[in-house]
Amino acid sequence: MDKFQRRRAPRDYLARREQWRLLFFVMALGLLAFLAREIRHGAGLGRALQGIFSRAAEDDIPRGEEVDTRLKPPNQDEGIPGVFRSPRDVEPPTEPRDEYFPGLKAAYLDTVRDDTFFRAADHDGWFHLLDILSSAEPAELEDASRGRVSFAQLFQQSADYRGHVVRLQGTVRRAFPLRPPKNDYGIDRYYQLWLFPDDNPSLPVILFCLELPEGFPTGMTLVERAAVVGFYFKRLAYEASDTLRTAPTVLARGIRWQKAAPAAPIGPPEPGSPWSVFAVAALFSAILAAYIYWRTRLTRPSPARSATEADRH
Repeated sequence: MDKFQRRRAPRDYLARREQWRLLFFVMALGLLAFLAREIRHGAGLGRALQGIFSRAAEDDIPRGEEVDTRLKPPNQDEGIPGVFRSPRDVEPPTEPRDEYFPGLKAAYLDTVRDDTFFRAADHDGWFHLLDILSSAEPAELEDASRGRVSFAQLFQQSADYRGHVVRLQGTVRRAFPLRPPKNDYGIDRYYQLWLFPDDNPSLPVILFCLELPEGFPTGMTLVERAAVVGFYFKRLAYEASDTLRTAPTVLARGIRWQKAAPAAPIGPPEPGSPWSVFAVAALFSAILAAYIYWRTRLTRPSPARSATEADRH
């Protein structure tokens, strides 16, 4: 019977260990309320948590198929790589072809080859497109665009898109000015941008833009949303950290910067601010601890009484 009559001793809420346990429990509730408010109102911490756990910035963005961008060795049956006719040896047609942008002379693109670095044979086609972009109206380019294309489309159908106007959207992670080779078009500077498109955000499209929006940052660690409309040129070879790779290359007059809203200035806590929530949680935990202490102090048996009860048993 002693086994069934034994009862679990009540917790001693005056013990320091029990008081710390209650304090941590209430503070954890306050911390959860703090984080919930941050996420709801999009403050700094909330934006960081949303970036980790939320979906992409655009809902229902189709994810592109996996593409192997490693540069493959040339097929020896195709002849000696790098030996091509110069565009100066090609007689440009007197009238532009209808399927291209007005003024574009497709013969300048005949010697462009994919999966190569920038070559002398690319020179005239490259600057011919940049020259058109320097005077073309953005609305004209939009009208001539084939629409939004995916990374895989440009990479796998490079020859079909060469010289055509395409539209892309994604995140710019690099942007820096470059001095172009000497040319007869008066182009003395442009910018190279690395755009990671929404449909394949781990692989870059290399942009060359004549201008950037005012205030657009430059550097190698950017995270800026942008859209671009421009001429597709070729799969350009570049040296990656692991091996030689290729990336679709687009020439554009500029980009449309989807600038993020500036962060709210830091000021004193306002009613309902995160720090107010945190202060209320701390105050509540202190009141609860005091209440538990007061209740247990009134009901705790005296040592003499406890000894008498022990003698009875």
